[in-house]
Amino acid sequence: MIEKNDQLLQKYRSRVIRASFLKALCCGLIIGCAFLFVSATACWFAGITWGIWLSLGLCLAAVVISVPAFYFLKFKPTAKTIARRIDQLGLEERVLTMVELEKEDSYMAAKQREDTISALRSADHMLIRFVVTVAMLVSISVSGVLGVGMGTVSALYAGGFIPSGKE
Repeated sequence: MIEKNDQLLQKYRSRVIRASFLKALCCGLIIGCAFLFVSATACWFAGITWGIWLSLGLCLAAVVISVPAFYFLKFKPTAKTIARRIDQLGLEERVLTMVELEKEDSYMAAKQREDTISALRSADHMLIRFVVTVAMLVSISVSGVLGVGMGTVSALYAGGFIPSGKE
């Protein structure tokens, strides 16, 4: 019975995992753009002509390191968090109760599982959405504009179009 429940929940689980990964990617991009801004500023003020490549490398490394870190340490969904997200579709905590009682073999637990399975078949897994908060959008925008802008300044210095920051 547990395997049957896992197969039924798989399509919901994949949507929640995808949303969690996208949230970790957004946080990683914020960190990467912040690294780009700081390193490009430092290289421009120090007068390092190859600083744009250093800055881009640090940005890429920060994204590659921070995305898995955010996913596994903060956003990786557990069975209970997946059940809570599914219950938000109007299932009135049926899935969470089913997950909590999955090892119980009582008559009430069996009836509750049957009720949950019938309710899950009527729910649409596509209703689980990726939610972006305003704070995350503002953070991505600000760090992106600052990072790309300072990277452009560093590249213009490397091309000889503007003087270094110390001049």
